[in-house]
Amino acid sequence: MGWSTAERSVRAMMAAKRWRHVAGVVETARELAALNGVDVEAAALAGLLHDAARDWDRERLRQAALEWDGALDPIEWEAAELLHGPAAASWARRELGVEDREVLAAVRFHTTGRPEPSPIEMVLVVADYSEPSREFSEAVHIREVARHDLLKAYRLSLDARLRYLLDTGKVMHPRTVAARNWALLARAGDRHD
Repeated sequence: MGWSTAERSVRAMMAAKRWRHVAGVVETARELAALNGVDVEAAALAGLLHDAARDWDRERLRQAALEWDGALDPIEWEAAELLHGPAAASWARRELGVEDREVLAAVRFHTTGRPEPSPIEMVLVVADYSEPSREFSEAVHIREVARHDLLKAYRLSLDARLRYLLDTGKVMHPRTVAARNWALLARAGDRHD
Protein backbone atom coordinates (compact mmCIF):
# COMPACT_ATOMS: atom_id res chain seq x y z
CA MET A 1 0.00 0.00 0.00
CA GLY A 2 1.44 3.30 -1.07
CA TRP A 3 0.74 6.69 0.47
CA SER A 4 -1.15 7.97 -2.59
CA THR A 5 -3.45 4.93 -2.62
CA ALA A 6 -4.23 5.33 1.07
CA GLU A 7 -4.75 9.07 0.68
CA ARG A 8 -7.15 8.62 -2.25
CA SER A 9 -9.09 5.93 -0.38
CA VAL A 10 -9.44 7.98 2.79
CA ARG A 11 -10.25 11.22 0.98
CA ALA A 12 -13.03 9.51 -1.00
CA MET A 13 -14.71 8.50 2.28
CA MET A 14 -15.28 11.98 3.68
CA ALA A 15 -16.59 15.45 3.06
CA ALA A 16 -14.22 18.34 2.34
CA LYS A 17 -14.43 19.72 5.90
CA ARG A 18 -13.39 16.42 7.47
CA TRP A 19 -10.64 16.03 4.87
CA ARG A 20 -9.23 19.46 5.88
CA HIS A 21 -9.13 18.21 9.48
CA VAL A 22 -7.40 14.97 8.47
CA ALA A 23 -4.85 16.86 6.36
CA GLY A 24 -4.19 19.12 9.36
CA VAL A 25 -3.71 16.09 11.61
CA VAL A 26 -1.25 14.58 9.12
CA GLU A 27 0.71 17.85 8.96
CA THR A 28 0.75 18.23 12.75
CA ALA A 29 1.63 14.56 13.32
CA ARG A 30 4.62 14.89 10.96
CA GLU A 31 5.84 18.00 12.76
CA LEU A 32 5.35 16.61 16.28
CA ALA A 33 6.91 13.28 15.36
CA ALA A 34 10.01 14.99 13.96
CA LEU A 35 10.36 17.22 17.02
CA ASN A 36 9.91 14.30 19.44
CA GLY A 37 12.04 11.61 17.79
CA VAL A 38 9.05 9.56 16.61
CA ASP A 39 8.79 7.76 13.25
CA VAL A 40 7.48 10.57 11.04
CA GLU A 41 5.94 8.42 8.30
CA ALA A 42 4.20 6.11 10.77
CA ALA A 43 2.76 9.09 12.65
CA ALA A 44 1.58 10.65 9.37
CA LEU A 45 -0.06 7.38 8.33
CA ALA A 46 -1.88 7.15 11.67
CA GLY A 47 -3.06 10.73 11.14
CA LEU A 48 -4.27 9.92 7.64
CA LEU A 49 -6.24 6.87 8.78
CA HIS A 50 -7.64 8.03 12.12
CA ASP A 51 -11.01 9.38 10.92
CA ALA A 52 -11.53 7.06 7.93
CA ALA A 53 -14.66 5.59 9.55
CA ARG A 54 -15.89 8.78 11.23
CA ASP A 55 -18.96 9.20 9.01
CA TRP A 56 -20.12 5.58 9.02
CA ASP A 57 -23.48 4.66 10.50
CA ARG A 58 -23.66 2.94 13.90
CA GLU A 59 -24.17 -0.59 12.56
CA ARG A 60 -21.26 -0.38 10.13
CA LEU A 61 -19.08 1.02 12.92
CA ARG A 62 -20.09 -1.79 15.26
CA GLN A 63 -19.44 -4.49 12.67
CA ALA A 64 -15.99 -3.15 11.75
CA ALA A 65 -15.05 -2.53 15.40
CA LEU A 66 -16.04 -6.09 16.29
CA GLU A 67 -13.80 -7.34 13.47
CA TRP A 68 -10.95 -5.47 15.14
CA ASP A 69 -11.50 -6.25 18.81
CA GLY A 70 -13.80 -9.26 18.80
CA ALA A 71 -15.75 -7.74 21.68
CA LEU A 72 -16.48 -4.20 22.72
CA ASP A 73 -17.12 -2.89 26.17
CA PRO A 74 -20.64 -1.58 26.87
CA ILE A 75 -19.60 2.07 26.70
CA GLU A 76 -18.07 1.71 23.26
CA TRP A 77 -21.05 -0.33 22.09
CA GLU A 78 -23.44 2.49 22.98
CA ALA A 79 -21.26 5.52 22.20
CA ALA A 80 -20.90 5.25 18.43
CA GLU A 81 -18.50 8.21 18.29
CA LEU A 82 -15.96 6.03 20.13
CA LEU A 83 -16.22 3.25 17.57
CA HIS A 84 -14.67 5.07 14.63
CA GLY A 85 -11.16 4.38 15.96
CA PRO A 86 -11.37 0.59 16.08
CA ALA A 87 -13.50 0.59 12.91
CA ALA A 88 -10.89 2.64 11.02
CA ALA A 89 -8.09 0.37 12.26
CA SER A 90 -10.03 -2.68 11.08
CA TRP A 91 -10.72 -1.08 7.70
CA ALA A 92 -7.08 -0.02 7.24
CA ARG A 93 -5.82 -3.51 7.99
CA ARG A 94 -8.42 -5.24 5.80
CA GLU A 95 -8.73 -2.83 2.85
CA LEU A 96 -5.32 -1.18 2.70
CA GLY A 97 -3.19 -3.98 4.10
CA VAL A 98 -1.73 -1.82 6.88
CA GLU A 99 0.21 -4.11 9.20
CA ASP A 100 2.16 -1.70 11.42
CA ARG A 101 0.87 -2.53 14.91
CA GLU A 102 1.80 0.87 16.35
CA VAL A 103 -0.03 2.73 13.59
CA LEU A 104 -3.10 0.53 13.96
CA ALA A 105 -3.07 0.89 17.77
CA ALA A 106 -2.79 4.68 17.44
CA VAL A 107 -5.82 4.74 15.14
CA ARG A 108 -7.74 2.30 17.35
CA PHE A 109 -7.16 4.26 20.60
CA HIS A 110 -7.22 7.86 19.38
CA THR A 111 -10.82 8.33 20.55
CA THR A 112 -10.09 7.44 24.18
CA GLY A 113 -6.35 7.40 24.66
CA ARG A 114 -4.95 4.70 26.93
CA PRO A 115 -2.34 4.24 29.62
CA GLU A 116 1.19 3.51 28.46
CA PRO A 117 0.61 4.66 24.87
CA SER A 118 3.31 4.39 22.25
CA PRO A 119 4.86 7.69 21.15
CA ILE A 120 2.85 7.42 17.90
CA GLU A 121 -0.36 7.14 19.94
CA MET A 122 0.54 10.26 21.90
CA VAL A 123 1.40 12.15 18.72
CA LEU A 124 -1.96 11.22 17.15
CA VAL A 125 -4.05 12.16 20.19
CA VAL A 126 -2.29 15.53 20.41
CA ALA A 127 -2.37 16.18 16.64
CA ASP A 128 -6.08 15.31 16.46
CA TYR A 129 -6.88 17.82 19.18
CA SER A 130 -4.51 20.60 18.14
CA GLU A 131 -4.21 20.58 14.34
CA PRO A 132 -4.07 24.05 12.73
CA SER A 133 -7.78 24.41 11.87
CA ARG A 134 -8.48 24.21 15.61
CA GLU A 135 -7.74 27.82 16.41
CA PHE A 136 -9.20 28.05 19.92
CA SER A 137 -6.71 29.01 22.62
CA GLU A 138 -6.50 25.60 24.31
CA ALA A 139 -5.59 23.85 21.04
CA VAL A 140 -2.99 26.48 20.21
CA HIS A 141 -1.49 26.10 23.70
CA ILE A 142 -1.37 22.30 23.44
CA ARG A 143 0.23 22.52 20.00
CA GLU A 144 2.97 24.73 21.46
CA VAL A 145 3.52 22.51 24.51
CA ALA A 146 3.83 19.45 22.25
CA ARG A 147 6.81 21.00 20.52
CA HIS A 148 8.89 20.43 23.66
CA ASP A 149 6.88 18.10 25.95
CA LEU A 150 4.79 15.41 24.25
CA LEU A 151 3.75 13.71 27.49
CA LYS A 152 2.38 16.95 28.92
CA ALA A 153 0.58 17.73 25.66
CA TYR A 154 -0.95 14.23 25.73
CA ARG A 155 -2.24 14.83 29.25
CA LEU A 156 -3.55 18.30 28.36
CA SER A 157 -5.38 16.83 25.34
CA LEU A 158 -7.02 14.25 27.59
CA ASP A 159 -7.88 16.95 30.15
CA ALA A 160 -9.58 18.94 27.40
CA ARG A 161 -11.47 15.88 26.17
CA LEU A 162 -12.68 15.07 29.68
CA ARG A 163 -13.80 18.69 30.28
CA TYR A 164 -15.72 18.61 27.00
CA LEU A 165 -17.45 15.35 27.96
CA LEU A 166 -18.37 16.74 31.37
CA ASP A 167 -19.62 20.03 29.93
CA THR A 168 -21.77 18.33 27.29
CA GLY A 169 -23.07 15.52 29.51
CA LYS A 170 -21.63 12.82 27.28
CA VAL A 171 -20.43 9.42 28.41
CA MET A 172 -16.84 9.30 29.58
CA HIS A 173 -14.83 6.19 28.80
CA PRO A 174 -12.83 4.92 31.79
CA ARG A 175 -9.85 4.38 29.48
CA THR A 176 -9.62 8.16 29.01
CA VAL A 177 -9.54 8.73 32.76
CA ALA A 178 -6.95 5.95 33.13
CA ALA A 179 -4.84 7.47 30.34
CA ARG A 180 -4.92 10.89 31.99
CA ASN A 181 -3.98 9.40 35.36
CA TRP A 182 -1.17 7.43 33.75
CA ALA A 183 0.19 10.63 32.18
CA LEU A 184 0.10 12.43 35.53
CA LEU A 185 1.85 9.56 37.32
CA ALA A 186 4.41 9.17 34.52
CA ARG A 187 5.27 12.85 34.89
CA ALA A 188 5.53 12.48 38.67
CA GLY A 189 7.88 9.54 38.09
CA ASP A 190 10.01 11.70 35.80
CA ARG A 191 10.49 14.23 38.59
CA HIS A 192 11.50 11.64 41.20
CA ASP A 193 13.92 9.49 39.20
